[in-house]
Amino acid sequence: ESFYQSIAAARRYLAKALYTDLAGHEEVIASCIGHTHIDVAWWWTVAQTREKVCRSFATVLKLMDEYPNYKFMSSQPQLYYFLKQRYP
Repeated sequence: ESFYQSIAAARRYLAKALYTDLAGHEEVIASCIGHTHIDVAWWWTVAQTREKVCRSFATVLKLMDEYPNYKFMSSQPQLYYFLKQRYP
């Protein structure tokens, strides 16, 4: 019984410490953010990688048009460089 009481106490503590104090919210908020990871040095050629980058980012732009709240991120600067070279 004391084990289950400790779980309830831990939940209350975490709810306050994480959601109320740290995040500023009492309710849990979840966000979904689109992401692409393209391996630049994978089984395909660099030329194919460049094409994949353009197609992937074009798809993202279509999704942004269709869904105004759509969020996207890419953490690979090389992909932005390829894109800028092809579509300045």
